[in-house]
Amino acid sequence: MRSLGVASAAAALALGVAGNAFACNVGDFTATAACNKTDWTATVTVTDVDGNDAIVQLLDNGQTLGAAKHVSGINSKSVDFTGVPWKDLSQIRVHVIVSGQLDDKTLKVTYNADDTCKAPVVPPTTPPPSPTRTPTKAPTPTGKPTPTMTVKATSTLSPSASPTGTTLAETGGGSSAGMIAGIGGALVVVGGGAVFALRRRSAGRH
Repeated sequence: MRSLGVASAAAALALGVAGNAFACNVGDFTATAACNKTDWTATVTVTDVDGNDAIVQLLDNGQTLGAAKHVSGINSKSVDFTGVPWKDLSQIRVHVIVSGQLDDKTLKVTYNADDTCKAPVVPPTTPPPSPTRTPTKAPTPTGKPTPTMTVKATSTLSPSASPTGTTLAETGGGSSAGMIAGIGGALVVVGGGAVFALRRRSAGRH
């Protein structure tokens, strides 16, 4: 009876060691990333296929990223890390901690490298062109244009001053006109005398 109890204890110890050995294998954990198209970030899901208790922590270039999470075989075999920058996935690692058994193992995140996880570029909306105004032409006159008469202004010439300083009329009055008048008067007197002489001679003949 005693030997049976010792054998049972040895078998249980062996199974426990074997179970812990499986839990310590980092290959039992997976980390996958998917694009969250709500905010265009990555959601990293860490799963423990054995369901043993473990603590997982994201590391970005060796620095902790966010808070550590507990993977429990009883409550859940996987946990999600949200809001992870998609462009940093190539350098992000998952640190797996199993108390007293696994503390220095990390694993890479599996993701689709062809997926850029970027919001689509929306082309800018082009405003409609503003209407072009066509200039209106002035109406063409149908009647004949009224001729316009141009009146030229005539300049008034002021009479030139006479040598004696007296202004003469435009009829030509001057010193030469007086002499001509005197000669004319003399001719009238001579002519009158000749006519009178001829009449007396005619009278004497009769």
